[in-house]
Amino acid sequence: MRVLALALALLALPAFGQEVVRGPTRPQALAALAPQADGVVREVAVAEGDRVRRGDLLLALDDVLQQARIALAEAAAANEAELRQARVTLAEAAAVLERTAAAAGRGAAGEWEVRQARARVELARAGVESAEEKRRLEARRLDVERASAEQQKLRAPFDGVVTRVDVVAGATVSRGDRPVTVADLSVLEAVLYLPASAWPKLRLGAAYPLALAAPVEREVTATLRSIDPVLDAASGRIRAVFTIANPDLALPAGMEAALDLARLAPRLAP
Repeated sequence: MRVLALALALLALPAFGQEVVRGPTRPQALAALAPQADGVVREVAVAEGDRVRRGDLLLALDDVLQQARIALAEAAAANEAELRQARVTLAEAAAVLERTAAAAGRGAAGEWEVRQARARVELARAGVESAEEKRRLEARRLDVERASAEQQKLRAPFDGVVTRVDVVAGATVSRGDRPVTVADLSVLEAVLYLPASAWPKLRLGAAYPLALAAPVEREVTATLRSIDPVLDAASGRIRAVFTIANPDLALPAGMEAALDLARLAPRLAP
């Protein structure tokens, strides 16, 4: 790791007589997405270069079997026959108890008959509770089946641009595959390794001028987002991350950004 850090630092060193530090730019978020289940691709809903919003469908697997399970779960969750039967049984048992208690008051029924009528009411009430719980469980099972169906789909985790699609409809994919990549290019990050002497001039949230290399070749204002609090002892440099606003996606990621240390005094952020 120390060798790698030293190599990065050497790459960032300016040429003799210059005070310029260079580093790569990258998207603020980049996700190579994997399906949550193995299966056959039914639909590829995007192409490379498409802009997507968070939650947009990117890819769908064949879910014929899962849709059949959902249909069964929906039928079971909608079935009220058992609950209606239990409620009718409870109502009848309650009516019998009422009549038996009235008969007992006239001396026409014994205490044992009243106890039996009450027991039947309690059994009927337990039947209603059991039927209600069964319906709740069926509703939860339906939720589980629908969630399983959602796992057959790949959706965008954030607003961004589809940068890569490595699959076609009909192909077989597994959880280890990364068929679609999405990048959020609305903000770019420039990672620079600055000399320790620059530390006193760095202010989080302050704006600094960065020169972008080809194909842009122009200066932009970047905001210092983070400074690594641990100085690399081998190179004597600190890692700093600058952000560059890119709302219209006019700037590509991956180009080189350069900071002239002679101009390191921070400007007020816009």
